[in-house]
Amino acid sequence: MQMNRHRLRDRWPTLAAIGVAVQGFPAFCTPSGPIPFNAHDVLYASFLVRGDCRHDIGDQQLEESSGSLAVVQWDVAHRIVTDDRPVAIWNIYLDPARHALPALPSELRGAVAQLFPVHPGFAHRRNRLLACTMADPAPLASLLARMEEEQLASRPGHHAMLESMLREVLVLVGRQLLATGVRGPAEADEGMERACVWLAEHLGDEIGVDDLARAVGLSRFHASRRFLAYTGRTPMAYLMDLRLHESALRLRSGDESVVAVAVACGFKDLGHFGRRFKTAFGNSPARYRAAAQTAPVGST
Repeated sequence: MQMNRHRLRDRWPTLAAIGVAVQGFPAFCTPSGPIPFNAHDVLYASFLVRGDCRHDIGDQQLEESSGSLAVVQWDVAHRIVTDDRPVAIWNIYLDPARHALPALPSELRGAVAQLFPVHPGFAHRRNRLLACTMADPAPLASLLARMEEEQLASRPGHHAMLESMLREVLVLVGRQLLATGVRGPAEADEGMERACVWLAEHLGDEIGVDDLARAVGLSRFHASRRFLAYTGRTPMAYLMDLRLHESALRLRSGDESVVAVAVACGFKDLGHFGRRFKTAFGNSPARYRAAAQTAPVGST
C-alpha cells in the first residue's frame, strides 16, 4: 500500500498557532494510476460541497455525496476516490490535543465530540472514519471560504477571527449531529451501537459489564466479545475513554470544580481520577484546565 504521511503542523502557520487550518479544492479529481493512501499528524476532516466520492480506510469504504462531512482520526491511512468528474472539497485540519477547541454550549458538546475527540488516545476501531451529512451544505461552505480568506490574508486579529469562525463551524455541525447522528463505513452492529449509546448515557454511574449485557439482552461473554470486535476496546476500557473525554471537555469549557467534574464523570475516588487523567493527557486535571483556559491566542 502506497502511503503519504503529511506533517501538517509544519505546513500551516495557523494550525501551529491556534490549531486550525482550512484548504479548498474546487475541482478535485483522483489522479490516474495507483491511488495512494494518506495519513495526517492532526485530526482531518473533508467537507464535500459538490459531487460524489468514496472514502477508503483499509478495506472499509464510505460512500459520500454533497454535504458529507467526514472526519479521519490521527494517523489513520485513508484516501478519497472520485470518478472522472471533479468534486468540490474543503479540507479542515484540527489539532485539539494541543489547542483546545472553542467552548460550546453543553447541549452541543457531546454531539460534536463524537466527530472531534480531544486527543488521539480516544481513537478506536468504531470512530476511525465517521461522517455526518449537512442538510444544507451552503452555510458551512460559505463559512469555510471566509476562513480560508482570513487565514491567507493574515490581517491583524486573524487568529481571533479564525477561532470565532471555528466555533460557528462546530455549532453548525453539532446541530446537524443532534438531528441525524453519525455514520461510519462499516455495517453497523445495532446491538453494539445501542451498547455504545447506553454507556454514554450512564458514564457517571457505577456500572459493569453485567449491567451492559442486561441492557442489550446478551450474556456477559457475548456482549464483551461483540463489543471488542466492534470497537476495538473492551466495554470497561471504552467507558473509561468516555469518562476521561467528558471530563476533559468539562474542564476546558466550564467552571465546575475538579471534584464535581470527577463525580459527574463516574470517578468516586479523586486520586484515581487524577492518575487516570494524567496518564491520558500528561497533566493533572487542574493544570490541564489552567493550560486550556489561559492559552493565549497566537500572535498576529
